[in-house]
Parts: sequence; structure tokens; C-alpha cells
Amino acid sequence: MSAVLFRSSPWALLLVVVAVVAACPPDEAADGEGEGEGEGEAEPPFEILDAGNPDDEPPVPCAEDDLEGNNTPADATAVNAGDSISAHLCGGNDDWFALDVGADCALAATVEVVVPSGEGEGEGEGEGEGEGGVVATLSLVAVDAATGVLVGSGSGVGVREALNVRVPAAGRYAVRVRGGSTDDVAYRVTFGVSCAGDVVCPADDAKEPSDAPTAPATLDRAVPFDGAACGNNADFYRLPVQAGCMADVSATFVHARGDLDLQLIDVNNPGTPLAVSAGTNNTERIIRVVDPANTVARVFLFGGTDVNVGNAYRLTVDQICLESLGCPGDDPFEDNDTRQTAKAIGRNDTILSAVCGVDEDFFSVTPQQGCTTTFRAEFSHAAGNLDLQLQNNTGGVIQTASSVTDNEEIAFVAPNNTRVIARVFGVSGAQNRYRLSARTVCP
Repeated sequence: MSAVLFRSSPWALLLVVVAVVAACPPDEAADGEGEGEGEGEAEPPFEILDAGNPDDEPPVPCAEDDLEGNNTPADATAVNAGDSISAHLCGGNDDWFALDVGADCALAATVEVVVPSGEGEGEGEGEGEGEGGVVATLSLVAVDAATGVLVGSGSGVGVREALNVRVPAAGRYAVRVRGGSTDDVAYRVTFGVSCAGDVVCPADDAKEPSDAPTAPATLDRAVPFDGAACGNNADFYRLPVQAGCMADVSATFVHARGDLDLQLIDVNNPGTPLAVSAGTNNTERIIRVVDPANTVARVFLFGGTDVNVGNAYRLTVDQICLESLGCPGDDPFEDNDTRQTAKAIGRNDTILSAVCGVDEDFFSVTPQQGCTTTFRAEFSHAAGNLDLQLQNNTGGVIQTASSVTDNEEIAFVAPNNTRVIARVFGVSGAQNRYRLSARTVCP
């Protein structure tokens, strides 16, 4: 059935629509009951195009990237291990990449949606909860480029997915990036290869077994430990820090050999991480005040399923206490002196920091709609007068807490899930150390 193009006035259009609807009543047998292809869907009697202002421009088409056309394994863009490529995907049009992998090697790939600034900002460090709108979800599969036989598929949630799979033989393998049928999204895809001499799995590391939050391995403070994450076998570690101090937990590794992530876990509620570092570089780091009696660090291979495939890492746990902070040394969250460089913390986090005169501190938090997040800056007023301010994502002031006593506090009821910025600053150039907490309570 051909499309009908209406360019008359709105009243004329309404009359035509009423007339056509009266002449063509809906088919009762096609009211959405069918689920299979070609069943349960009646073709509409006509399609209305540009029924509004005749001068309106048509929608801007999705702009492909310079790598087109790489829409099949035969036309795949050639890449090498270690490559990180920025590209653009238009829905219904797959992107393919191919690389050579040797015998007894594993192919690793990570794809991450590139979210514009201010959209999808995460809680904690790295990947987190998106805000406002729907962010595209991309998927990965790897196939033998010559035969098309499936080698492995990715797994993950949110804006990032990864695969890490041992190939059956030396050869050329193609990786497909696919999105939804209407997606118009920028992304970054990274490739890696690890071979027999690099892989430490399934032998794993000297701290095994450390596979449960209730049975973590023990570390010495500030002493690096060389570990390994194999497949879906996560590693858990006690945090050798004093109560009231921040744990400074860092894992370093070669990202191209497998994407590792870092979490802090409450052993009493292991399903909800206290803090997350989930980037796509060679280091993951979390700095937070923790309860060392009930908190453990978790290191795991993102998207890992094959126990014969993994990645090695070096884990270090140190501590930072409030009395060790001061000026001009400042704090470990620098450089966060502007709203644009605000450091992300969770809606239930505590950190220790310092304001050094005109060097203010900014922290971003993604609240939960309908819940109350209370921001509290604790300090000794006699050592330096600090104020606390809450701003929106564009710098507008939501509320300011300003007094001449110890501590400042702001309670914020979130109208939506859009991030807010907590600003801690010295009055008239004052310097002081402080403890900043965010606590969220939902009705």
C-alpha cells in the first residue's frame, strides 16, 4: 500500500483522518494477539508523512563513521591487539572488526557506549547508574572469520559489555558490535589477545581459595599482592585499614588481556556493592571510608565465563586517615576544583578530604528520585570555617549551608535521578580538613 503525503491545513487533515477511520474500521483479529512474524499485525490503511508545518525539515539521518562499510565479517575492519577504536553505530547496521589470534590464545574485547557529558553519569567510580533517558545497550559476539562459526559472546550490563574467550585454533576472528534497530550511538571498542605465556589460569594465584565474601584472603597494608582472576571466579580480600580511615584500594593490570573491575562489598549485603571502579584502562581504584570488619574488596574479570581464561593483576590496599591530610598537600581526590572536574561518589558514601584556601572541592552524586539524600560536612570550625553548597548539573545553586559553628548539612529530596554537585569551600580563603558523607533514605 502506498504512503499518502498530507501537506494541507491541520483541519483538512483531521477531516481526512476521520473519514478514513470511519471507512476502514480496525480488524478485530489483529489487535496484538499474534507474536510470530507476519501474524497479529494489521497494516495501517495509510501512513501520514509530514502532517505538520510544510517547512519542517525531515529528521536528521544517523551519521555512520569513517569505518563503513564494515557490515559483514568479510568486510570487517582490520585491528590489532591493544587497539581502542572510537566508532558510531546506526541501528540495524552491524559493525565488524577482525584480528589474527594465535594458537592457545584468548581473544578479549570490550565495548562501551560513549555517553555525552551530563548523561548517564555513574554512582561511584566508573560504570554506574544512568540518569535521564534510555542509554543504548550494545552486544558483542566473536566468530571464525572464515567459517562464521560462533566462538563466544559477550556479557555485561548497562553501557558496557565484554567477551574473553579462548579460540579453538590459530586464525582470523571477527568481532561484531550490534545495537538496537533504532540506535544512533557512539561507542569505543577495545581489543586484546593473551596467550599461553601470559595466561595464569586455571592455576590461579597463591591466595586461593578466596572466592566468597565470607572467606576473603588477608593482605598486608601497603604491600602489593600479585593475583589472578580466572573466568567467573572472583577474588575477595579483607581490608587492613583502621576504622574511620579511608581504604585506598587499587588494582593494576593489562586491560588488553582482560577487563578487570574492582568493588567494595558489604559482607552482610553482597548483592549491592558499596563502591565500584569499572573503567576501560589499566587501573581500577576506590578510595572510601569503610567498616573494615564488614567490608571486603572484590576483583573480578568482567564478562568472564571460561575458567581457562583470565588476567593477572597487582592489588594494593593502603589507608588514608583524616589527620594525614593538610595543606598544601591537599587530598587524594584532586584535581576536583571545578564543577566540571567533580569526583563521583555514591549516594551512601563517606570520604575524607581537605580544602586549601581558594582550592575548593566538588563531588558529584546521582540521587534516587523521591528519596532524601543528606550531605554532611564534619569539621572543627575553630580550625577553619567551611561552607557546604549543593548545585545542579549546570551550576545553579540548590541550597547552601553556612554557619559559624562546627559542621554543615543539607537534606535534598530528589525530584529525579539527575546528578547534583556538592561543593565544599573555605570562607574568606579558610583551610581545613573535613569528613563528607552522603546518606540516602527512601520513603
